[in-house]
Amino acid sequence: MRAKLTNTALLICLAFLGGCATTSTLNINHINWPAPQPDEINIRPSLRQLVHDHPTLKVVLRVPNVTTNVTQSQGGQNAGAAEALLNNAYDDIEKRLFNAGFVVRDRALLSNLINERGITSYKDIQSRVDTDLIIDVSSLRFNQPQDWLLTPNYTSDDGVVGNAGTSMGEAVAYVEAKFIIVESGEVGGIVTLHVPICESVKCSYYSYYFNDGLGDVQSSFDANSTDKGYVAFKDQNSGAVVYLWGTGNGPGSINSAADIIAQKIVNALKP
Repeated sequence: MRAKLTNTALLICLAFLGGCATTSTLNINHINWPAPQPDEINIRPSLRQLVHDHPTLKVVLRVPNVTTNVTQSQGGQNAGAAEALLNNAYDDIEKRLFNAGFVVRDRALLSNLINERGITSYKDIQSRVDTDLIIDVSSLRFNQPQDWLLTPNYTSDDGVVGNAGTSMGEAVAYVEAKFIIVESGEVGGIVTLHVPICESVKCSYYSYYFNDGLGDVQSSFDANSTDKGYVAFKDQNSGAVVYLWGTGNGPGSINSAADIIAQKIVNALKP
Protein backbone atom coordinates (compact mmCIF):
# COMPACT_ATOMS: atom_id res chain seq x y z
CA MET A 1 0.00 0.00 0.00
CA ARG A 2 1.36 3.35 -1.04
CA ALA A 3 1.95 5.47 2.03
CA LYS A 4 1.15 9.14 2.00
CA LEU A 5 2.87 10.02 5.25
CA THR A 6 5.88 12.27 4.72
CA ASN A 7 8.54 12.89 7.39
CA THR A 8 10.59 16.08 7.53
CA ALA A 9 13.43 16.78 9.96
CA LEU A 10 12.91 20.12 11.72
CA LEU A 11 15.80 20.12 14.21
CA ILE A 12 19.26 18.58 14.34
CA CYS A 13 19.05 15.09 15.78
CA LEU A 14 20.22 15.07 19.34
CA ALA A 15 22.29 11.91 19.42
CA PHE A 16 23.12 12.19 23.06
CA LEU A 17 19.40 12.28 23.86
CA GLY A 18 18.61 9.47 21.45
CA GLY A 19 16.09 11.26 19.21
CA CYS A 20 15.42 13.82 16.51
CA ALA A 21 12.56 16.18 15.78
CA THR A 22 10.16 15.27 12.98
CA THR A 23 6.81 16.31 11.63
CA SER A 24 4.44 13.94 9.86
CA THR A 25 1.55 15.01 7.66
CA LEU A 26 -1.38 12.97 6.40
CA ASN A 27 -3.55 14.30 3.59
CA ILE A 28 -7.24 13.60 4.05
CA ASN A 29 -9.00 13.97 0.72
CA HIS A 30 -12.25 12.06 1.21
CA ILE A 31 -14.44 12.83 4.21
CA ASN A 32 -17.23 10.46 5.19
CA TRP A 33 -19.88 13.11 5.82
CA PRO A 34 -23.16 12.17 7.46
CA ALA A 35 -26.10 12.62 5.13
CA PRO A 36 -27.73 16.06 5.35
CA GLN A 37 -31.41 16.39 6.09
CA PRO A 38 -33.33 15.64 2.89
CA ASP A 39 -35.08 18.49 1.12
CA GLU A 40 -38.81 18.65 1.67
CA ILE A 41 -40.77 19.88 -1.35
CA ASN A 42 -44.56 19.85 -1.19
CA ILE A 43 -46.37 21.50 -4.10
CA ARG A 44 -50.17 21.41 -4.45
CA PRO A 45 -51.88 20.87 -7.82
CA SER A 46 -53.34 24.39 -7.65
CA LEU A 47 -49.84 25.88 -7.74
CA ARG A 48 -48.80 23.58 -10.59
CA GLN A 49 -51.83 24.80 -12.52
CA LEU A 50 -50.99 28.44 -11.76
CA VAL A 51 -47.47 28.01 -13.09
CA HIS A 52 -48.81 26.21 -16.16
CA ASP A 53 -51.35 28.95 -16.89
CA HIS A 54 -48.86 31.79 -16.37
CA PRO A 55 -45.61 31.14 -18.27
CA THR A 56 -44.30 34.51 -17.04
CA LEU A 57 -45.50 34.15 -13.47
CA LYS A 58 -45.28 37.34 -11.38
CA VAL A 59 -43.56 36.63 -8.05
CA VAL A 60 -42.36 38.61 -5.05
CA LEU A 61 -40.19 37.60 -2.11
CA ARG A 62 -41.40 38.22 1.39
CA VAL A 63 -38.42 38.00 3.72
CA PRO A 64 -37.96 38.21 7.50
CA ASN A 65 -36.73 41.41 9.05
CA VAL A 66 -33.02 40.81 8.52
CA THR A 67 -32.08 42.70 11.69
CA THR A 68 -33.78 39.99 13.72
CA ASN A 69 -32.15 37.17 11.75
CA VAL A 70 -28.53 38.31 11.94
CA THR A 71 -25.99 36.50 14.06
CA GLN A 72 -22.24 36.20 14.00
CA SER A 73 -22.71 32.73 12.54
CA GLN A 74 -23.57 34.35 9.20
CA GLY A 75 -19.85 34.28 8.51
CA GLY A 76 -18.39 35.82 11.63
CA GLN A 77 -19.54 39.30 10.63
CA ASN A 78 -20.82 42.12 12.77
CA ALA A 79 -24.53 42.89 12.65
CA GLY A 80 -24.30 45.48 9.87
CA ALA A 81 -22.13 43.33 7.63
CA ALA A 82 -24.25 40.24 8.27
CA GLU A 83 -27.40 42.19 7.41
CA ALA A 84 -25.79 43.24 4.13
CA LEU A 85 -24.89 39.61 3.38
CA LEU A 86 -28.49 38.50 3.86
CA ASN A 87 -29.82 41.32 1.71
CA ASN A 88 -27.34 40.40 -1.03
CA ALA A 89 -28.44 36.76 -0.75
CA TYR A 90 -32.06 37.76 -1.30
CA ASP A 91 -30.95 39.85 -4.29
CA ASP A 92 -29.22 36.78 -5.74
CA ILE A 93 -32.35 34.68 -5.29
CA GLU A 94 -34.37 37.31 -7.14
CA LYS A 95 -31.83 37.39 -9.97
CA ARG A 96 -32.08 33.62 -10.41
CA LEU A 97 -35.89 33.81 -10.47
CA PHE A 98 -35.70 36.62 -13.04
CA ASN A 99 -33.29 34.63 -15.22
CA ALA A 100 -35.65 31.66 -15.03
CA GLY A 101 -38.38 33.71 -16.73
CA PHE A 102 -40.40 34.94 -13.75
CA VAL A 103 -41.49 38.56 -13.43
CA VAL A 104 -39.96 39.65 -10.12
CA ARG A 105 -41.68 42.40 -8.15
CA ASP A 106 -39.97 44.69 -5.62
CA ARG A 107 -39.85 42.96 -2.23
CA ALA A 108 -39.39 46.32 -0.45
CA LEU A 109 -42.84 47.42 -1.65
CA LEU A 110 -44.44 44.27 -0.25
CA SER A 111 -42.59 44.70 3.04
CA ASN A 112 -43.81 48.29 3.30
CA LEU A 113 -47.42 47.30 2.68
CA ILE A 114 -47.42 44.51 5.26
CA ASN A 115 -45.03 45.68 7.96
CA GLU A 116 -45.59 49.44 7.90
CA ARG A 117 -49.11 49.90 6.55
CA GLY A 118 -50.55 46.73 8.03
CA ILE A 119 -52.17 45.57 4.81
CA THR A 120 -52.86 41.83 5.06
CA SER A 121 -55.60 41.37 2.46
CA TYR A 122 -54.19 39.39 -0.44
CA LYS A 123 -56.63 41.13 -2.78
CA ASP A 124 -55.19 44.51 -1.74
CA ILE A 125 -51.65 43.17 -2.10
CA GLN A 126 -52.44 41.86 -5.57
CA SER A 127 -53.82 45.20 -6.70
CA ARG A 128 -50.94 47.22 -5.26
CA VAL A 129 -48.00 44.93 -6.08
CA ASP A 130 -49.46 43.18 -9.16
CA THR A 131 -48.16 39.74 -8.29
CA ASP A 132 -49.42 36.18 -8.69
CA LEU A 133 -47.29 34.45 -6.09
CA ILE A 134 -45.62 35.41 -2.81
CA ILE A 135 -42.54 33.37 -1.95
CA ASP A 136 -42.64 33.79 1.82
CA VAL A 137 -39.18 33.02 3.22
CA SER A 138 -39.54 32.31 6.93
CA SER A 139 -35.92 31.35 7.53
CA LEU A 140 -32.63 31.68 5.65
CA ARG A 141 -29.41 30.54 7.31
CA PHE A 142 -25.92 29.84 6.04
CA ASN A 143 -23.41 29.18 8.83
CA GLN A 144 -25.34 28.56 12.00
CA PRO A 145 -23.90 25.75 14.16
CA GLN A 146 -27.19 23.86 14.50
CA ASP A 147 -27.01 23.15 10.76
CA TRP A 148 -23.40 21.92 10.62
CA LEU A 149 -22.54 18.38 9.63
CA LEU A 150 -19.72 17.02 11.83
CA THR A 151 -17.66 13.86 11.44
CA PRO A 152 -14.36 12.46 12.75
CA ASN A 153 -14.17 9.90 9.94
CA TYR A 154 -12.13 10.16 6.78
CA THR A 155 -10.49 8.12 4.05
CA SER A 156 -6.83 8.97 3.41
CA ASP A 157 -5.03 8.95 0.07
CA ASP A 158 -4.06 5.30 0.48
CA GLY A 159 -7.65 4.23 1.12
CA VAL A 160 -7.32 3.70 4.85
CA VAL A 161 -10.36 4.69 6.87
CA GLY A 162 -9.48 6.23 10.18
CA ASN A 163 -10.23 8.70 12.89
CA ALA A 164 -8.33 11.97 12.81
CA GLY A 165 -8.96 12.62 16.50
CA THR A 166 -10.68 15.92 15.74
CA SER A 167 -14.03 16.42 14.07
CA MET A 168 -14.35 17.96 10.63
CA GLY A 169 -17.33 20.11 9.84
CA GLU A 170 -19.20 21.72 6.97
CA ALA A 171 -21.84 24.44 7.06
CA VAL A 172 -25.24 23.74 5.53
CA ALA A 173 -27.27 26.59 4.06
CA TYR A 174 -30.92 26.26 5.05
CA VAL A 175 -34.10 27.87 3.79
CA GLU A 176 -37.76 27.37 4.62
CA ALA A 177 -40.39 29.05 2.47
CA LYS A 178 -44.08 28.97 1.59
CA PHE A 179 -45.61 29.71 -1.81
CA ILE A 180 -48.79 31.74 -1.37
CA ILE A 181 -51.19 32.05 -4.30
CA VAL A 182 -52.23 35.69 -3.99
CA GLU A 183 -55.60 35.52 -5.73
CA SER A 184 -56.95 32.89 -3.34
CA GLY A 185 -54.62 33.28 -0.34
CA GLU A 186 -53.96 29.55 -0.52
CA VAL A 187 -50.62 28.11 0.53
CA GLY A 188 -49.73 26.35 -2.70
CA GLY A 189 -46.48 24.82 -1.50
CA ILE A 190 -43.95 24.56 1.28
CA VAL A 191 -40.25 23.80 0.84
CA THR A 192 -37.38 23.18 3.22
CA LEU A 193 -34.03 23.12 1.41
CA HIS A 194 -30.47 22.26 2.48
CA VAL A 195 -27.18 23.03 0.71
CA PRO A 196 -24.01 21.55 2.30
CA ILE A 197 -20.96 23.61 1.36
CA CYS A 198 -18.79 20.57 0.58
CA GLU A 199 -21.14 19.60 -2.24
CA SER A 200 -20.02 22.69 -4.15
CA VAL A 201 -16.36 22.98 -3.09
CA LYS A 202 -13.67 20.42 -2.34
CA CYS A 203 -13.30 20.36 1.44
CA SER A 204 -9.92 18.75 2.11
CA TYR A 205 -8.17 18.43 5.44
CA TYR A 206 -4.84 17.27 6.79
CA SER A 207 -3.56 16.12 10.15
CA TYR A 208 0.00 16.38 11.39
CA TYR A 209 2.10 15.82 14.49
CA PHE A 210 5.40 17.12 15.78
CA ASN A 211 7.81 14.84 17.61
CA ASP A 212 10.69 16.65 19.29
CA GLY A 213 12.62 13.42 19.70
CA LEU A 214 12.43 13.67 23.48
CA GLY A 215 9.14 11.90 23.89
CA ASP A 216 7.00 15.03 23.55
CA VAL A 217 4.51 14.64 20.69
CA GLN A 218 2.08 17.39 19.70
CA SER A 219 -0.67 16.77 17.17
CA SER A 220 -2.88 19.18 15.28
CA PHE A 221 -5.49 19.29 12.55
CA ASP A 222 -6.27 21.82 9.87
CA ALA A 223 -8.09 22.45 6.61
CA ASN A 224 -6.79 23.25 3.14
CA SER A 225 -8.54 26.59 2.73
CA THR A 226 -7.23 28.04 -0.53
CA ASP A 227 -10.39 29.16 -2.35
CA LYS A 228 -11.30 32.76 -1.51
CA GLY A 229 -14.99 31.95 -1.65
CA TYR A 230 -15.11 30.07 1.64
CA VAL A 231 -13.40 30.09 5.01
CA ALA A 232 -12.33 27.44 7.51
CA PHE A 233 -11.93 27.93 11.24
CA LYS A 234 -11.50 25.99 14.48
CA ASP A 235 -14.71 26.06 16.51
CA GLN A 236 -13.92 26.47 20.20
CA ASN A 237 -17.14 24.82 21.38
CA SER A 238 -17.05 21.58 19.38
CA GLY A 239 -13.32 21.52 18.64
CA ALA A 240 -14.15 20.88 14.98
CA VAL A 241 -12.41 22.44 12.01
CA VAL A 242 -15.37 23.76 10.02
CA TYR A 243 -15.79 25.01 6.46
CA LEU A 244 -18.13 28.03 6.32
CA TRP A 245 -19.80 29.88 3.47
CA GLY A 246 -17.62 32.93 2.98
CA THR A 247 -18.01 36.53 1.91
CA GLY A 248 -15.89 36.21 -1.22
CA ASN A 249 -16.97 35.28 -4.72
CA GLY A 250 -17.34 31.99 -6.51
CA PRO A 251 -17.85 28.48 -5.08
CA GLY A 252 -18.13 28.40 -1.32
CA SER A 253 -19.46 31.95 -0.98
CA ILE A 254 -22.79 32.96 0.52
CA ASN A 255 -23.76 34.33 -2.89
CA SER A 256 -23.06 30.91 -4.40
CA ALA A 257 -25.21 29.23 -1.74
CA ALA A 258 -28.06 31.66 -2.41
CA ASP A 259 -27.83 30.90 -6.12
CA ILE A 260 -28.08 27.15 -5.48
CA ILE A 261 -31.06 27.71 -3.17
CA ALA A 262 -32.76 29.85 -5.80
CA GLN A 263 -32.24 27.19 -8.46
CA LYS A 264 -33.88 24.65 -6.14
CA ILE A 265 -36.84 26.98 -5.77
CA VAL A 266 -37.08 27.35 -9.55
CA ASN A 267 -36.91 23.57 -9.94
CA ALA A 268 -39.72 23.17 -7.39
CA LEU A 269 -41.92 25.58 -9.30
CA LYS A 270 -40.95 24.34 -12.75
CA PRO A 271 -40.32 20.58 -12.48
